[in-house]
Amino acid sequence: MREIFLLTLSFPYGKGEKSFIIPELNELSKEYKITILSCARREQIEDKINETILNPNISVILLRDHLSGIQKGIYLLKAFFSPLLWQELFYLVKSGKKIYKSLYFILSFYARACNIEKQLKRLNILHEDAIYYTYWYNHCTLGLLFTKKRYKNIKVITRTHGYDLYHERCPGNWQPFKQYMTKSIDAIFFICSHAKEYYVNNFLIDAQEINKLHLARLGVPPKQKRNFLRDDSIFEMVSCSNVITIKRVELIIEALALCNDDMKIHWTHFGDGDLMQQIKRLAENKLDSCKHISYTFYGHVSNQTVMNYYESHPINCFITTSSTEGCPVSVQEAISYGIPIIATAVGGVPELVERNGVLLSATPSATEVVNAIKEIYYASEQQIEAWRDNSYKLWKEKFNSDENYKSFVKQVTEL
Repeated sequence: MREIFLLTLSFPYGKGEKSFIIPELNELSKEYKITILSCARREQIEDKINETILNPNISVILLRDHLSGIQKGIYLLKAFFSPLLWQELFYLVKSGKKIYKSLYFILSFYARACNIEKQLKRLNILHEDAIYYTYWYNHCTLGLLFTKKRYKNIKVITRTHGYDLYHERCPGNWQPFKQYMTKSIDAIFFICSHAKEYYVNNFLIDAQEINKLHLARLGVPPKQKRNFLRDDSIFEMVSCSNVITIKRVELIIEALALCNDDMKIHWTHFGDGDLMQQIKRLAENKLDSCKHISYTFYGHVSNQTVMNYYESHPINCFITTSSTEGCPVSVQEAISYGIPIIATAVGGVPELVERNGVLLSATPSATEVVNAIKEIYYASEQQIEAWRDNSYKLWKEKFNSDENYKSFVKQVTEL
């Protein structure tokens, strides 16, 4: 059986990647012997509650992604004598962006890649008949590609999602070394059509390299039942995201504060983050005086807890007001239950809102958001059923993980 090495940020440790990776592993394990190379931090490794128990046939090797002061000095010195760094700075200057805003991140990216390269060589796991797959298109990918100078026939592939693709998600609005990596890598898999188009427009230099770019959506599993329940006494609205700046959860609160007095709404939010206390205070200030609006913050919960909630509650709509996205799994999960969607037109989100709700502008005001909530709140039974049917149909045609991961593994085996 052929071998595949999967590089992750933390998986099987921590709570961030498991919902994405586990369904994919099930398909990959049918064709490959799997070894996971995890860059998990110590606190993630020690967090046994969130550790994923793997099939005994899957091995795990830990990589150290933290650099000591001495290592930083050595790799930064190496960077300044590397033609690759100067080529990258040339691309940056040519783009018209300011070097000083991105330079530290570029140097850090390069140094961490060198550190990954060194560890991979020391582990003696580089075999020319194996596939090396980075789940994120980051410094680990660059480190692997450095090894191709010696092991020219190894296959290096990657997925790209959001933070590892879009310029605005990086310091100085610059994604490091993408042009170099495109020339060296064997395949890049995109989670939505928008992501692939973005890459072509921003990073592709040689038109022949377009053959390396592949669409491989994620998706979510089939559900046992579709949530078509309805409770006329209250409108159930759900959001599910990290509570961080780019998610703009405050917009939901601002919009709910503008709702008509006759709109009886309960808003449930799943997810936690740096801004959680600030968001709770804003909700108290804006919503506690609105007797027709109630809300619940569940914080971080397991994915299964969210799915159980969808199955046991009459959800009227799912809402996200994020300022940047790839193709959010949270929305994919909602449409798999036939839930109408309100979402911003950013990244690949428009591919998830096709006649199944309301697509907001990329930078909506609170008024635009509340108007979208009103559109679904006051919609006819016929319209609601149409949105629900279209949500479920969209999931079935494009975001069924059972089908998508089979397709992905088939594409990998054909490389």
